[in-house]
Amino acid sequence: MRAAGGRVGRWGRSAAGLRLVAAFVVVPVLSGSCMRTGGGEARQVARAAKAAEGASRTNRDIAPDLVKYRQVSQIETGLKEPRGIAVGPDGLLYVVGDQGVRVFGRDGAFQRAVPLNGAPTCVAVDGAGALLVGYRQGVSITEPTGQTRATWTVPGEHPYVTCVTPAGETVWVADAGGRVVLRYDRSGKPLGRLGERDDRRGVPGLLCPSPHLDVVAGPQGLLLVSDPGRLALETYTAEGKLVSSWHKASMAVDGFCGCCNPTDIALLPDGRVVTAEKGIPRVKILNPNGTVNCVVARPSDLSAGASGLDLAIDPAGRVFVLDRPARLVRIFAEEARR
Repeated sequence: MRAAGGRVGRWGRSAAGLRLVAAFVVVPVLSGSCMRTGGGEARQVARAAKAAEGASRTNRDIAPDLVKYRQVSQIETGLKEPRGIAVGPDGLLYVVGDQGVRVFGRDGAFQRAVPLNGAPTCVAVDGAGALLVGYRQGVSITEPTGQTRATWTVPGEHPYVTCVTPAGETVWVADAGGRVVLRYDRSGKPLGRLGERDDRRGVPGLLCPSPHLDVVAGPQGLLLVSDPGRLALETYTAEGKLVSSWHKASMAVDGFCGCCNPTDIALLPDGRVVTAEKGIPRVKILNPNGTVNCVVARPSDLSAGASGLDLAIDPAGRVFVLDRPARLVRIFAEEARR
């Protein structure tokens, strides 16, 4: 998840329930949420079969004119377990996995490897080229010179860092294990937290049945946060006020399916939201009003059962998708930009 964009909004209440005029998407909140369900092997097999059937049906049901992107290239990561990607301001691609970072040029050619002291879970690159790496229980920041600027541990009983997002001198850290987004300065000093249940402020609390939680920094200090257990996207102020929410449970392309989607998000320069899903692996773009703008990748464009489709946007607006089972980064561009 990377890049920035969006607009400021307002919110109020209606008889039908909470209606939020979103900063990034504008759609009423629908009732209900999706929680983890129990079950043994037979239930898991049944769910997998249902997901496969749904993926096939959904792929057929996507109107051809809705698919406005095509894969233009792909990059072999060279990693056994790639886990996250980012595109720097210079257009270079950074892929983390195993116990290191691999850097690729704009032409897709491998440039260099950076060893790490641990297994990374996610990566970001700031405007100055500093490398921010998330680990399951902590974060490190490395300057372009290779000097480590800061390292710190994320508190909690079972932290699981799934996203690190720089925003000026602030670093936002998504902790799926703690179901919270944490705010730090560049030295690792804690500055705040958001997304936890707060009835007084009308915050329902993030739900993360699996290790997926993403956060994108937008304009005017607003943050777009995935709420995968509620099949939702939420917008917060830096102080933790819930500004807006969008939620639609559906196997169709205009909603989110399964127990925890979207798994990953990004923002295009014009403020449209890119989302990735598991169960039915697909990548799509939402308009600011919450409607589907177009489809980037259909299930047939990705590995069967692909999950954790991390996203990145390059300066040209191309969408980079980490296809973890294939150990590839797939690059999609709008037809007109090929």
